[in-house]
Amino acid sequence: MNKKIEEIFFFNADKWEKTRKKGMLNYILQMGVLKLGLVLSFINTIFFYLINLDFSFNRFKIKELIDYLVWIPLIILIAIIISIYAWYENENKYSNHEKDGVKN
Repeated sequence: MNKKIEEIFFFNADKWEKTRKKGMLNYILQMGVLKLGLVLSFINTIFFYLINLDFSFNRFKIKELIDYLVWIPLIILIAIIISIYAWYENENKYSNHEKDGVKN
């Protein structure tokens, strides 16, 4: 299997051990706010333009900008919640890995 695909979809105890040493706050900021927050914001931007602007950028209004900006804190909050969930899931997998004594 492709090495990159394995890194994305399969738990790697060694990699998680390095990540957890940096702490939960660092993980939430990097994974939640930066990575996931940016991806969700990009997806939201695409949907915003496709739905509200009808493929026309010259009809852009301040009200529509404000409507869009209201979603950004919500997107960041959702990304933080998802990253907290991912943190605890990885901790659970890591503790199971430690109990089993399995090495990657």
